[in-house]
Amino acid sequence: MDRVFEKAFMAVVRKQVLLNNTVTLEGLGSFKLEHIKQKASKSDAGNAVMTPPKDVIVFKQQKEKK
Repeated sequence: MDRVFEKAFMAVVRKQVLLNNTVTLEGLGSFKLEHIKQKASKSDAGNAVMTPPKDVIVFKQQKEKK
């Protein structure tokens, strides 16, 4: 894949997903924004560690039609 096309494609997908739009590629799947909540866990030393909330772009593969 041409590097210029790849960068332009990812810029368009990222912009649309950050605008809370789902980007669907027919026959492949879709990109969407998913919110990960804050959570607490314990470190190896036993200290409480808070993981901050964040938004991530996820890709979900389209199921094959049979």
